[in-house]
Amino acid sequence: MRFRRSVLGGLAGGLVMIIALAIARAVGLTRLDLTMWIGSFVVLSPGPIAWIVGAILELLASAAIGVVYGLCFEFLTHRANVWIGTLFGGMQAIVVGFAIMFLAFMNPFMYRAPGPAPAGRLLTPGAFAANYGSVTVFGLVGLIILFGAIRGAVYGSSSPLKHSPGGWRHTG
Repeated sequence: MRFRRSVLGGLAGGLVMIIALAIARAVGLTRLDLTMWIGSFVVLSPGPIAWIVGAILELLASAAIGVVYGLCFEFLTHRANVWIGTLFGGMQAIVVGFAIMFLAFMNPFMYRAPGPAPAGRLLTPGAFAANYGSVTVFGLVGLIILFGAIRGAVYGSSSPLKHSPGGWRHTG
């Protein structure tokens, strides 16, 4: 397995996701802040420290998910490219879309009542972050698919991986 490429692909995808969501918030497309949401699990209150901790945790998780993608490229498809990464990203978007709804119930700073969240609280995202609006749903799904495409591109080209005594190897 190309461990370094797996980790780098995950980090690259995670960084793009963090930056794209920050830009989307800055221009008013969404209020969703996954980085703050993740950080507030650890820091126990939303704020700048929670955001920094969340960014670090998000990048670490992205690197770990990059390794999972690498394993899938090696043992399921025996090839890696943008298109296969995009397909895996689509599958990941479905899983994340539903998981985000349930994970929100573990964060004590999530506001579960209808309407805008009060200061110091984060709005519960719902399935596919639907509580933040349709632009957020499409943006989140699109970013996760892009995340998969980046992983596929970083991990390898479209040439097949070939099994040898030392493991799967890139053939060209």
